[in-house]
Amino acid sequence: MGGSLTLDDVAGIAFPSAAAFAPDGSSLGFLWNDGGRVDVWRAEHDGSRHRVSPGEGGVSGFGWAPSGSLAWIQNGRLYVDGVEREVGIEPLHALAWASGTDRLAVAGDRAVCVVGADVTVIDAGVDLGILNPGPSVSLRWSPDGRRLAVATKQDGRRGLTVIDTDRGTTTWHHTGEGFVTAFAWIDADLLHVTEDLPPLGRNHLMVQVSDGARDVLVVEEGHEVIGGAGAHACPVAPVVAPDGTRVVYTLYRDRWAHLYSLDLASRELSQLTYGDHDDYGGDRVYSPCWDADADGLVFCSSRGDHKQRHLWRYRFGGGSLERLTSAPGTNHAPVICHRTGRLAFVHAGPSESPDIWVMDRGDPSPRQVTHSMPRAWERTATVAPIHVAIPTGDGMTMPADLFLPVGFDPSRHYPVLVFVHGGTIDQMRYGWHPGPAYLGPYAWHQYLLQHGYAVLSIDYRGTAGYGLDYQMSLWGRMGVADLADCVAAATWLRSQDWVAPDRLAIWGISYGGYLTLTALTKAPGTFAAGICVAGVWDWEAVREQRAAADLCLSLTGRYRMLTDLTGEDAERARIEASPRNFASQLEGHLLVMHGTGDRKVTSDQMDSLVADCVALGKPVDVMYYPGEAHVFTGRATWRDAYRRMKNHLDRHLGPAF
Repeated sequence: MGGSLTLDDVAGIAFPSAAAFAPDGSSLGFLWNDGGRVDVWRAEHDGSRHRVSPGEGGVSGFGWAPSGSLAWIQNGRLYVDGVEREVGIEPLHALAWASGTDRLAVAGDRAVCVVGADVTVIDAGVDLGILNPGPSVSLRWSPDGRRLAVATKQDGRRGLTVIDTDRGTTTWHHTGEGFVTAFAWIDADLLHVTEDLPPLGRNHLMVQVSDGARDVLVVEEGHEVIGGAGAHACPVAPVVAPDGTRVVYTLYRDRWAHLYSLDLASRELSQLTYGDHDDYGGDRVYSPCWDADADGLVFCSSRGDHKQRHLWRYRFGGGSLERLTSAPGTNHAPVICHRTGRLAFVHAGPSESPDIWVMDRGDPSPRQVTHSMPRAWERTATVAPIHVAIPTGDGMTMPADLFLPVGFDPSRHYPVLVFVHGGTIDQMRYGWHPGPAYLGPYAWHQYLLQHGYAVLSIDYRGTAGYGLDYQMSLWGRMGVADLADCVAAATWLRSQDWVAPDRLAIWGISYGGYLTLTALTKAPGTFAAGICVAGVWDWEAVREQRAAADLCLSLTGRYRMLTDLTGEDAERARIEASPRNFASQLEGHLLVMHGTGDRKVTSDQMDSLVADCVALGKPVDVMYYPGEAHVFTGRATWRDAYRRMKNHLDRHLGPAF
């Protein structure tokens, strides 16, 4: 059995960033990731597209000036309209244009440079930038174009500093035990700051920069702080109204993500959306966006199907709701042109990899702007997922997607690959996932379906998108509740007549890699083979590293592992969480792969795994990728990885019979 897709086709899919409109609405700018090469592209209203960044990729950010100039950072240096600008500092990490003027700010490691008629370098006095996951924006101008708010990362602590660009001095710096996880200007002197207090506290503050006065606006407490989009100390950033009169939050006060509006004059907090679904910007880094007339919001919602996302418009006048998108799958990352009312968003579906689409106001027919799929995919019928609900054995059910092989024959017996996502707060979608970490795996799964394999993608407990209770059912039970769901998936598969019961495999990236290792050590014999990419072998070592690199993330991670457990219960949970503690039980054919440039889960996790397997006489296939990140970026890397993964399955599971 074979298919028309090749591994070059699988690795050949590009993907765009969220788009940004030029001020006059005539053009769209976006980043285009083509096999790890990232460039700035520009799309015109007439449908034409062209690359504007020179050289061989290396772009990490871009932005439009009020005049229509386009700036970007490429290989740590600044370019404006294709011309490199010398600014006196490098490497650069972020840029932002001031509103109403062509003053540009760029941030380096410890200094900010203001580029206008002259170039001024200002020493911030602290390390600048974001700690992963950190705020989604690290540099913001005040509305009057005088001050800059800049994210800091001093000694592994997320902070914020404000610089007066006229005087070249720091006027305010965040202090205290909290960690800054989001920020936005309200007016020229008032700054909205989200401050996390791990593990169970979050304050939304209004800070008067001129004198440092702090006013608490909204308090979050308990599991609503770390659940859903707030997990890992990464809340969906609040959005401030253009006129500074209100702030809209994404909160979990009724166990689902919903929108709330705070009137800054009366301090009245009003819930805007309701129901057993999530309403926000799309994923953790995307917030709702203000409509062109600032009397409404465009946001992303899972109402109707927890696996899908559609764009909706909320009107403050009357509280009306209007659905804007209809194409099945994920529609998210909305951006509005305030001059024309035109809407840009990213769409991905069962047969469409992520692309930017544009919709004119009042026109229900969106137009596709980018084309990320190679032509070979146009000749291939992709297999849509079948939603299934798998009993977990404790009265709950686990959402999952089943992909049957091309030419499926129920009288045959097929090997099945179980896919476990990372996160843990990620969620698989109906069709292609818009996130780069899952775009490639979905394509590779389609390739496997043409070669006699079935695929089951599970949303184990801890997954976002099914309400706070489902997600929090994992906390304090790492390596227990999620492992039980992996075993339940295998049990359910073995109950299907068409499944070859002794030819099941499991694989995943990051937390999915961790669960693969957990399944092969703590539930030996459940799976015949496993593939771990950038997975955790020893959580204690990871927590020690994160305590030095990002204390906020480390504290949140510790609570996820132990929750409120103490004494022997806490020690038992700590032991249960790490597959290394069960290395002697490892059973099944294991392939592990890791990038040596991984800063989220460093490659010494694989060093430790290999050393333990050698000491115990456990066979393991190993592949290091020099310089690669946590989620591989290079096309050549993924092509090689997919080949090794397919060969691993062929050797240890074999084709259908």
